Amino acid sequence: MEIDEIFNKYEGALKSKGISCVDEPYRTVIAIYSVQGILDNGGFEYLFESKFNDEMPIEVFQKSYENIGTDKMAKLLAKAYGKRDNLQELESLNEDMFKLSDEVWQKLDDFIENVSKGD
Repeated sequence: MEIDEIFNKYEGALKSKGISCVDEPYRTVIAIYSVQGILDNGGFEYLFESKFNDEMPIEVFQKSYENIGTDKMAKLLAKAYGKRDNLQELESLNEDMFKLSDEVWQKLDDFIENVSKGD
């Protein structure tokens, strides 16, 4: 299943009930695709300032990063969340996050491929 098919399948549920109604492994795919896109566009401060941050608990993102095998990113997100009120520290953590971004996207692609084999 491709990423757009996953979003289309759960679009109505996401709008009405949020990410918690989406079953694994699709919750992981949607969470990573969404959060990593936000991070790549504006870093941690962009994520923590967004309405999106209020709609998905940070633990969903952390678990999703772990699910695809990017534990470093899960730990970095937790660290950034703890420092979310300190812009200077977030900027420093952004550097580490941007270095991990390509790995996250590759691991997500691999995860989706493995999920698709089971469909």
